[in-house]
Amino acid sequence: MIGKTISHYRILEKLGEGGMGIVYKAEDTKLKRTVALKFLPHHLLANEEDKTRFLHEAQAASALNHPNIMTIHEIDEVDDQSFITMEYIEGETLKDKLEKGPLKTKELLKIAIAVADGLNAAHEQEIVHRDIKSENIMISKAGLVKIMDFGLAKRKGMSRITKVGSTLGTLAYMSPEQAEGSEVDGRSDLFSFGVVMYEMATGQLPFKGEHDAAILYSIVNEAPLPVTTLNPNIPQELDRFIHKALEKEAEDRYQHADDLAADLKKLEKEPAGKIELPPSIAVLPFVNMSADPEQEYFCDGMAEEIINALVNVEGLRVAARTSAFAFKGRQEDIRKIGKALNVETVLEGSVRKARDRLRIIAQLINVSDGYHLWSERYDRELEDVFAIQDEISRAIVDALKIKLRITKEKQLVKRTTENLKAYDTYLRGIYCYNLRTRKDNDRAIQLLEQTAELDPGFALAFASLAYAYIEKFFAYSPQKKWEEKAFVAIEKALSLDPELAEAYVAKGLLIWTKSHHFPHEQAIAEYQRAIAIKPSLAQAHDELARVLWHVGLIDKAHEVLQTAMEINPSDVKVNFRMGMLELQRGNYERALSLLREGPKESIIGERDALIVLSLFYLDRKDEATAYLEVLDEALGDNPEVASIEAICLAAKGKGKEAITKINLVIEKGKNFGHFHHMTNNIAAAYALMNKKKQALDWLEETANDGFPCYPWFEKDPCLQNMRNEPRFKALMKRMRKQWEKLEVKV
Repeated sequence: MIGKTISHYRILEKLGEGGMGIVYKAEDTKLKRTVALKFLPHHLLANEEDKTRFLHEAQAASALNHPNIMTIHEIDEVDDQSFITMEYIEGETLKDKLEKGPLKTKELLKIAIAVADGLNAAHEQEIVHRDIKSENIMISKAGLVKIMDFGLAKRKGMSRITKVGSTLGTLAYMSPEQAEGSEVDGRSDLFSFGVVMYEMATGQLPFKGEHDAAILYSIVNEAPLPVTTLNPNIPQELDRFIHKALEKEAEDRYQHADDLAADLKKLEKEPAGKIELPPSIAVLPFVNMSADPEQEYFCDGMAEEIINALVNVEGLRVAARTSAFAFKGRQEDIRKIGKALNVETVLEGSVRKARDRLRIIAQLINVSDGYHLWSERYDRELEDVFAIQDEISRAIVDALKIKLRITKEKQLVKRTTENLKAYDTYLRGIYCYNLRTRKDNDRAIQLLEQTAELDPGFALAFASLAYAYIEKFFAYSPQKKWEEKAFVAIEKALSLDPELAEAYVAKGLLIWTKSHHFPHEQAIAEYQRAIAIKPSLAQAHDELARVLWHVGLIDKAHEVLQTAMEINPSDVKVNFRMGMLELQRGNYERALSLLREGPKESIIGERDALIVLSLFYLDRKDEATAYLEVLDEALGDNPEVASIEAICLAAKGKGKEAITKINLVIEKGKNFGHFHHMTNNIAAAYALMNKKKQALDWLEETANDGFPCYPWFEKDPCLQNMRNEPRFKALMKRMRKQWEKLEVKV
């Protein structure tokens, strides 16, 4: 081939050869540039059908335009030889580079971030590479990183180029699902990339064997050695990122390349030589060893109080209560729990309570090897409960070698009351509140009211009581009296402790209601005050983000949620909120993934309703309909669900049935605190039925009822046929002016 001219390319030299073809360096005689030609083996293009599929997929890949993806110039066939023309990069492959040994952390991160960014660009176009390996990553002499061979990639929804029973890719880098011949998506590329990162960090492949069957078995069944075991110079956090990418189940891995890229970029920002992230911990619910099973509330309360203490320790990352408590009662391996919660250490314990005597056993466990870092037994009187919590918290801080900016004399655990009966009743109330049912909410109110009577100076009890009243008002009984009770409880809490962050969050929740006409700026101010007092209070960030995206400040909301996720990376509620935000940003696949990871105990069907909406916008209408049928059976005439049913029915041309659902929403949903989401769905349904006047009436109702989200109205695909309506344009112009005036610092 050397010296031959194929089409208008003169072959200069052979660059390499593999199962996917032979690559030559060539001169483009027309444009006078150097290119790379890849000639494809005949078995990939055995017939006209294969050639057509390849052509369509290569055309899709050629549309990718990203600095970290090698550009495809042309696809052609001459004398029955198919080839791809690509840009030529002077440099070396990552595989060649790794022959010199593992990379230093700084260089590894630079390359990994570039590859992750390139994969993200491809996955956003629904293109899966299917053969990510160190040999397919090129590094130019100037240090530019390029992913090669996207010409053999597969676009979502297209048939595979390979025949049934065969598998495209390189075995040692394949994901379990790819090795087994199953359908793959972007998460398969992330597994392969995890193999590449492992190789960069250790100089070795994570899955090895003397023959293909042994390698396949290792990929599907065996966990690789920790990276830090093979290379102690690699940061523990990077080890965790790599192993998360290498999870066997696709659902347990990074779901999107940009998530991995964000983690890598955060790590890269650490000062040179100090790439160490803060130590992390999850506090699991303490096990009840008492004879009385009803002491469960006390065990949960102990764990929760320790969590509240530890989140105030600078330099320590603490898993959210909602995430850690998801493992309550489950006999899981501690290493699996640590991986799931993305923490290095786990605190577990047990409580035996008999009258006024306590026996508490606590142990701090290293997730990587399962060994104890510290353990202690406390045999004390009940009146020592705060001291025990403080001692456990300090022991953890000491074991993790964190410096406390707090004197030994000052307790880490704040003593919120001197009245032990009040404290015990408070723990019972919080336990019931966290169960999130109507019956338990009523019980929580009863117990927290008793707490307030037992100790009228217990500020946190009044703030917690306000939360229970607000939930009662929003979710179960929209009567004015619950709003009024919440207001009184908040004012009492703040009179007792003007610096109680939780009370300001409750105040923001209370004032941002329909009866107060959704004063966005006031709610934002309350949440910002809470954050200023207690930056570690993830709930304040979460609620602030909720208001910001309601008024259309989507980028600011995203920024605030990112902070909340940094505080508690495993908080399912924050992930859920991020899913809602991504839905509004038009990132429907990402929204669907995050919403499915969200809290499943939603009291109003909101999570499930948004999952259905994501499926609808992804044009997976049959799935959306099937999901709705299940919800209908489980929740009955839920207005949240009915409003989305109206959209689906309208899209199918079933206008009469859609209007029946709309009438149900109006009848049952108007007292909900978030009725504006339902009115937005009503507007979308009417727009799909081409009933423009009704659609515009409900859009205006949505904006006036607390959801003036201009960017969403601008992009909602359901409103496409409204864009040229003068009244719609006038509404958008008015809303845009209001939106542009909003100035919120975060």
